[in-house]
Parts: sequence; structure tokens; C-alpha cells
Amino acid sequence: MTTPIVIQLQSDVLDPKTSIADLLRKVKLVAVKLNLNEVLEWVERELNGYPDDATLPDYRELTGQVKFFNPYHGWRPVICEDNKMEEIISRCPVYQTIASIEEVLARSTETNYLVCPFPGQKQAILSKMMGFRTEFQAHVSPAAFFSILDSVRNRVLDWAISLEKAGILGDGLTFTPKEKEAAKVMTTGNVYHIQGNVGVLGDVAHSTVTNTQSATYSADQLDSLRNAIEQISAAVDQIEADLKEPVTAAIGEIQEELKEAQPNSGKLRTAIASIRATCEGAAGNLTASGILGLLAAFQ
Repeated sequence: MTTPIVIQLQSDVLDPKTSIADLLRKVKLVAVKLNLNEVLEWVERELNGYPDDATLPDYRELTGQVKFFNPYHGWRPVICEDNKMEEIISRCPVYQTIASIEEVLARSTETNYLVCPFPGQKQAILSKMMGFRTEFQAHVSPAAFFSILDSVRNRVLDWAISLEKAGILGDGLTFTPKEKEAAKVMTTGNVYHIQGNVGVLGDVAHSTVTNTQSATYSADQLDSLRNAIEQISAAVDQIEADLKEPVTAAIGEIQEELKEAQPNSGKLRTAIASIRATCEGAAGNLTASGILGLLAAFQ
């Protein structure tokens, strides 16, 4: 008797010799056969890399130790007295394919850190902050990159378990019409979104490990957000003219949503992400950097 593909998937997840890239190819096969477009989009991005303008899942947002190159003493740590600014500059988003991450880790056995180079725009900002031009990079622990692989493996396992619980196993490499219908109902019922306490695979391109996209902001967080938006609104005139319009529009969306009795956290996060993306593009603008600092606490 042929082992159902969902059971094969579960077995592969538990086999440490199975690469994450191979695991994802099997997930892709299942997603295509069940017409699960959200899962397929996530798999494609993990296999082929995330676009530069994509919102990354939290497990791909790493933190490193920022260092600058001293021609006499080599790489030296950057000391930042502002905790929020330090959090911003030490952020290391990982857009690479899952296979390239596995390859880098396979070659990292003899070093205690991996290098995360910064784009030119960030290099320019850091040089301005330091007062002289040099090269900057972040040194990241290999364990942080391993956590990406573990996060993907765990999500695939949780997803495969949820399929089995729904009676979706497959007959070899095929699925019955009943199983395909069950998968459609699961998607309609929002089961495929990542949840911190359930861990079901879904639209992870805009989700996080703890499901911050669907989790509700607390009353205290909403109050803090109101205060932050008031400060940002007062300072928005000081950023570049071409950036002011999208920031102002996003501020308006947040202010309108905050008037609701139960503000939609997903809408708030989308608008916050819009402001953050715009300000990250304002190289060297101190007001934009301040706005990023104010929004650092809201993920």
C-alpha cells in the first residue's frame, strides 16, 4: 500500500537528514494538488527568495552585532547609546532562498559568526552617524540562521498534522475531490494562518511566529500607538516632500482605525508597515530615523 503523501511529509519533517529545501518542494506539490494558493505563495518565496520590498516573516528578521572597519584594528563594534536606534541599525532581514541559507550554514562550521552586509543606503546612514565614511556589516550568530530552518520545519510539521486531523491524507500522490473540498473549507475558515498556539501554515509572507498579524493589540499598546502617532503627525512636515504624502496617508488610516471601539490590529500593522517602509527609504533624514524609533515597539 502506498504511503499517503501527507504522512510522507510528516516522516520527512522528523528526519533530520531531509533538507528544508526538499521538504518545501513536497509542500509545494501538496499545495498545488489541493489548490492552496496562500501556502504555495509562501513556499515559492522560501524556495526562490523574498523580493526586496516584501514583508518578511519574523523568523527571517535577525539581529546582529553592527561593526565598522578600522584600517588599523580591523572590525570594531559600533557603540550606540540609544537602545531604539541600536535595535534599528542591528536589524538583519534575510531575503535569500532557503537552499542558500542551508549552504552557508554547511560552510560555517569553522567560524562563530556569519556576515550580513548592509545595502549602500544603510551604509550611508551609518557613516553619517559615525561622522566618517567606512564599511559596516553585522556579525550574526549561525544559531540565528539555524532558527530560520527550524521555524520552517516546525511550520511544515504543524501544517501536515492539521491536514491529517481534517482527514486530508492523499492516496499516494493524489487527493480525492472530498479531500480537496475539505482543504478549501479549511482555507475559507482561516485555518491556514499561522497562530502562535496552533502553528498552522498560511499567509506567512505577512505573518510572524506569534501571529502578530491576527493578534489583537492590548489597550496599553493602543494608547502607546496613539501617543506615537501624535508625535509622528507633529513631525511629518520635516521629512522630504515626496515622502510626506504616503506617511500622512498612513497616519490618517491609523487615526481613523483608532477611533473604532475595537481597532483592527491587522489594518493598523499594515499602515505602520507602510510608514516604516517609507521612512527606511529616507536615507540620512533624522526625522525619519526618529519615526522609525517611535514605531520600533509595534510589530
